[in-house]
Amino acid sequence: LGGGGGLWIAEVRSRLEKENVKDGDVTKDFLAALKKVGFELIKQDNSNKMFVVFELKKSSSKKAAAVPAKSVTWPELKACTYKKR
Repeated sequence: LGGGGGLWIAEVRSRLEKENVKDGDVTKDFLAALKKVGFELIKQDNSNKMFVVFELKKSSSKKAAAVPAKSVTWPELKACTYKKR
């Protein structure tokens, strides 16, 4: 994705939850990892009870994209939890 390009991520809310994290989710760690590979958060939408939507923009700065995605420590996301209906 080129500099200035947009990235939208819609993630299932239950995947971002974690019991052993102080505030109960790994959203901050997820966004920090995205920042390391050159993305900046434009907007975060928490209005849906099932999904969290992130709108990000790729930085046009060469310095921001200096870290390859493979070298970033990505937070572990939980498997999706489904309710039996």
